[in-house]
Formats: sequence, structure tokens, C-alpha cells
Amino acid sequence: MILDTPIKKQSLQKMAYQSLRQAILEREIELGAVIKISKLAEKLNVSTMPVREALRQLEVESMVSFNSNKSIVASRLSRDELHDIYDLRIFSESEKAVTRANREHTLILDALRNGDRAKAKKVLRKHLRNGLWVIESHLETVV
Repeated sequence: MILDTPIKKQSLQKMAYQSLRQAILEREIELGAVIKISKLAEKLNVSTMPVREALRQLEVESMVSFNSNKSIVASRLSRDELHDIYDLRIFSESEKAVTRANREHTLILDALRNGDRAKAKKVLRKHLRNGLWVIESHLETVV
């Protein structure tokens, strides 16, 4: 049921990540610019911790780099290169989601074969709550 699924709050880190990512893609933060966490936190009206965490996530995506002198620099990659990296990341995460969905699908079928409808429903609810909508039609006929 819809009301059984709690609404997820978006974390400050995630909101900071989204804002900073967009600012880098739109060159509001210039290529090669040194990034000051305290200034970004002030602009975003948050503490420095969510900004630092967001920048760490952006480092994984090659959008910023943390240098040995403890400075943070906006990526010198072109917009197209950044989009290519992001597209690869989306593809990779999609593959992970399919793998996870297949694993949960197997758990549901195993539970149904063993007559454990409660377990099958529990896994299915978790599956749907996580936004994994990859359910094959034969599973719908079994449930």
C-alpha cells in the first residue's frame, strides 16, 4: 500500500551534491577553480559537512579533485567528458539494479515454491519500495 511506504527525506548532503554538480556542469564554478568549502556552505546555507561529503561524491565522479595541498579544484574536463562519465555511471548503476532485482526475484520465487507466501510478500514489498520495478509477468501470475 502507498501509505505503508514512508516518504524519504532528502539529505542536506544530497541537496548540496545536486546543487554543486549542476553548478559545475553549467560552469557557475569555473574549470580549474579552487573551491572553498566554507564559501560554498555559506552560499548554500548549510554547514560545511554536507558540502564536504558532496564534494567527496563529486570527486568519485571526476568532477572535482582533492589535491595533496588540501585544496579542492573543479575538474578541467569538458562538459561533454563530464556527461560521458555521468552516463557511464548511470549505466553501471542500472546494471547493479538489474542484478539486485534478479536476486530478489529469485528469493520471491524460492519462497513461493516453499509455500512461504509471507516471505514472498515481504521481499516483494521491499523490492517495490526500493524502486526496483523489474518483475517478470510470470511472477505476477504465480503470486
